[in-house]
Amino acid sequence: MRKLAIGYFLCIANSSVFVTAGLTLYLAFATYPVSVIFRALGWRELARTDRLAGITSLVLGSLGALTYLIVIGAFVIEAGGSSGPMLLYAAVPWTVYSFMEAVSYIRFGRLSRMPTFYLAAVSVPAVLYFDAVAIGLGREVQLPEGPEGTFLYMGGLLMLSGLMAGISFLRYRPYPRTWGAPVAPHLPVRTRAERMGPLQIAGEASRGAGAVTTRPARPVQKVRVEVVSMGTSIICSRCGTESPLTSSSCASCGAAFQKAPYGLRCPVCSAPLRIAKRISADRFVCTQCYSDLRVHLAS
Repeated sequence: MRKLAIGYFLCIANSSVFVTAGLTLYLAFATYPVSVIFRALGWRELARTDRLAGITSLVLGSLGALTYLIVIGAFVIEAGGSSGPMLLYAAVPWTVYSFMEAVSYIRFGRLSRMPTFYLAAVSVPAVLYFDAVAIGLGREVQLPEGPEGTFLYMGGLLMLSGLMAGISFLRYRPYPRTWGAPVAPHLPVRTRAERMGPLQIAGEASRGAGAVTTRPARPVQKVRVEVVSMGTSIICSRCGTESPLTSSSCASCGAAFQKAPYGLRCPVCSAPLRIAKRISADRFVCTQCYSDLRVHLAS
């Protein structure tokens, strides 16, 4: 996720133009296209595990390039005094891809349980505010700026959004997922007879008072959990810190990791299989160590 982290950290430099009264304008001109390229490539990599990321990559790459070209054109013709409408035109693609990114932040915040993703969505009110400014410039209408310092505060929100997104993707570890995956896997449920086995059932029947006959036990079907791809560490669901697979709690925040002493569990980190996420009919991903698992009935 380094491409996305680099791209969003560069957004801090892009957004600084709003809080420095244009002093970092040329810095923004240099870092903005690089930021768009890194972010588009990063979202494209995530598209292998999440479909929405692929759409975000396409929208960001195309509309980000269009925004940059329009802004450059606005400053080229600024001497003619008609750059206002051009900035209004640039605000449209910028708004569309910014909202697309905000939707993706919220989605990945829900998937990863990392609050920093939600904080990255603070760009939305700032984008709407600067859209209003662009409308005023485009129509040559003096709109109220709002309370004193609002322009600087909104620029600060854009910088905060880039910082939170960059931190989030530095910590995020992708795992296979598709749209519509259930919250918990639906695993085959064994009956008591299947869990005990025919010998134990016969023993209980012989000990029971007055028991003379028993029904033949059905063949025992064992559920087997196979590791397709093993995770390398346990990711804390509270703070996102990585810990060794043998850890019982997070070294950073002290949160206890889930360990199942028996029953269906992840063979890698011993987490109960009920917390895994289904990605296909027999494939699951452990949400604690992100190992790729296959669950099937052993013959």
